[in-house]
Amino acid sequence: MIISELSDQDAGYGNGMKFQSEKAVQLQFYYPPDYTGDMQDIESSVERTLLNENIRCYDNAGHVLTPDSQNIINTLKFNYIEEEL
Repeated sequence: MIISELSDQDAGYGNGMKFQSEKAVQLQFYYPPDYTGDMQDIESSVERTLLNENIRCYDNAGHVLTPDSQNIINTLKFNYIEEEL
């Protein structure tokens, strides 16, 4: 799995100060082409765990077989709020 931080989405300001930022991160899952386990179960478990920490999934690209390495990949993108105070 690869975890990548995405650019900040938005920020909240009050009294001339930034008090929170909306952040985004993406997780890329890699599976070998002959993987027989339940990929959806693994990814759903990660989504539930992050949701318990108020990190919400907003995009699921779906499983794709890469032409170069023949791996199966899926990219999930998440939003979360980071308090600045």
